[in-house]
Amino acid sequence: MMTKLDYSYLIPFLIMSVISFFVIVGQLQPINTDEYLKVAVQEGDTLWGLSARYKDFHELSSSSFISWVEKENNIFDNHIFPGQEIILPVEIATMQVVMNE
Repeated sequence: MMTKLDYSYLIPFLIMSVISFFVIVGQLQPINTDEYLKVAVQEGDTLWGLSARYKDFHELSSSSFISWVEKENNIFDNHIFPGQEIILPVEIATMQVVMNE
């Protein structure tokens, strides 16, 4: 006969499964690109340089900024080229508020 102790692992397992599910689903949802700044890459631009240029409009570290840009724009190994339009983790509303101060 099975005792309650034999199933003691089941509740934590179920809780962790549900939490994992919601974390994964949250990561898969696309961003609303209309809320973020879209820029055309200029000659000489780098992701590090863009992070520094817009540092007053985001709260990410440079490496987090670059990771976000790479993920949302399907960029690999920091390769961007002139004329390419990319979305930056700079909310347009935040940028407008800061510029109006």
